[in-house]
Amino acid sequence: MADHPISISDDVISQLTACLAEPKFRGDACYPEPDESVRDRAEALLNAFIERLIACGPRVTSKAQILAELKFTLVAFDDFDSEEQDKLMLHLDPLFDLLGIESTDGLIGRWRYGLFDAP
Repeated sequence: MADHPISISDDVISQLTACLAEPKFRGDACYPEPDESVRDRAEALLNAFIERLIACGPRVTSKAQILAELKFTLVAFDDFDSEEQDKLMLHLDPLFDLLGIESTDGLIGRWRYGLFDAP
C-alpha cells in the first residue's frame, strides 16, 4: 500500500462538516429510492465515518490512517444491497478528493468484489 502524508486542515474540517448536512443515499436515474430505514441506516454509517475523520482532525497524518477508518465503514456495509454499496462508493469519491486521496490501493475493490479481511 502506497502511503502518503495527509493533513486535515480547519478548511477540510469545515467542508467535512458541511458534508454531514447533505442528504445521502437518495434515489436517482441509476438507483431507485431505498426504503427509508435502509437509507437512514446507510446515511448514519457514512456520517459516522465523516465524524471520525473530523474528530481525528489534525491527528491524521497519513492515508493509511484514513483507510483504516474506512475499513470499519466498509465492513458495516457488508449486509447492504449492492445498490447501497455502489452509492457508498459514489459518496466516498468527493470525500477522498477533499482529503487528497487518489486511490484506496485496492481496498474498496477488495471489499466490493471479495477477498476482504475484516478489521
